[in-house]
Amino acid sequence: MKSTAFVLLICVCFTNLSFANELVVRHIKPISEKDHRNTYFVELLKLALEKTRDSHGGFVLEESELVMQQSRAIAFLAANRNLDVVWTMTSQEREKLLNPVRVPLLKGLLGHRIFIIRKGDQSRFAAIKDLTSLREMTAGQGHDWPDSHILRASGITVRVSSDYEGLFKMLASKRFDYFPRGVNEPFDEVASRSELELTVEPKLLIKYAAPIFFFTNAKNTQLAERLRLGLEKALDDGSFDKVLHHHPSTKLIFEQANIQDRRIFEIDNPLLTDETEQLRNQPRYWYVPGEELLAGN
Repeated sequence: MKSTAFVLLICVCFTNLSFANELVVRHIKPISEKDHRNTYFVELLKLALEKTRDSHGGFVLEESELVMQQSRAIAFLAANRNLDVVWTMTSQEREKLLNPVRVPLLKGLLGHRIFIIRKGDQSRFAAIKDLTSLREMTAGQGHDWPDSHILRASGITVRVSSDYEGLFKMLASKRFDYFPRGVNEPFDEVASRSELELTVEPKLLIKYAAPIFFFTNAKNTQLAERLRLGLEKALDDGSFDKVLHHHPSTKLIFEQANIQDRRIFEIDNPLLTDETEQLRNQPRYWYVPGEELLAGN
């Protein structure tokens, strides 16, 4: 009996030691029950860490206990408080404050912005033929989103809110005319808020360079390098593209967004650093129309 108890004690000690040696990675949680934007990025985070398990060890993902808007999450990460990683569109300010993992998580598709509009308003948007006529309408955006600055820099009028859920209600109540969203976002957002009588506009698209990166605390270079290495491995073996093209929250891009048939208004993004600009010369990081047909294996 004593020997059995000793063996069990040794097993428990080794098990606890194994868990203790696992890397704990804390990430943001959804803003609300209807907010499904995180699921794809959590899947990529898990993939990057799994690709480096043999070289860097085990890991555990933990969701933050607090609900945070982007600006608060960035502040918590910068202060090394209760967060180890966030995913957000990059900017000069964010790259100075935090440590960017310069692998675009949506291969640039976040900068393809299509619109959520009110049902019944399609005729107004069908009449828009150029950027000048689009500037006569007002867009809605989050107050701490880089998109707000990018759109304004191109002459587009923007009304902002600090309340993500409130933006949909503001659109429904005619506080602004349209809500530009990354092509991975609006279909689920409209479907989960059917009571607001919103729809996805089918003909127009604003395009700008807008990579979304993982960011770590500026001093956490070890986690940043592990994530970079894991994402690069996933790009090399095709598993990155498989998640992008088949994850429930992103596959609608390729099934419904109809990018190739839209009228595209291309604008500049003045918020990119020189280092991020250089990524635009590396095709592996960017979406190529039709590539989803090759990612089915």
